[in-house]
Amino acid sequence: MARVADYFVVHVAPFDVGPGGESPAMVFTVHTDAVVDRSDAAPVLSYQCRPLSDEPAALRIDISGDSIEHVTVSVNTVRAMWKTFDGNLLHPGLGADNNVKFRNTGAGSIRISDVIVWYQRNVE
Repeated sequence: MARVADYFVVHVAPFDVGPGGESPAMVFTVHTDAVVDRSDAAPVLSYQCRPLSDEPAALRIDISGDSIEHVTVSVNTVRAMWKTFDGNLLHPGLGADNNVKFRNTGAGSIRISDVIVWYQRNVE
């Protein structure tokens, strides 16, 4: 059995999250053979972000309701960001309830795009 990397493009188009705001829960699926119980195969959330004001944005990122990241972003520059997280937060299989949500607890607005979940699978 081989282990391969796979991904799910959760959301491509840019969206803005203002102070005190949050994105809708963006649903994604992972294959039934996803590796979820190994720290050396931790999934990765990647995304781009760009502050839209001089005030910093403070992002809280949740996977299926569990917080995986708190990060403060300032200065008007596009950034590629990524965060590994506990694979046990993933629910493999079609129709499983996986989602990602961005919340802004800072004073500035932020634009987010290119949200992707990367994970590993065991394949024959």
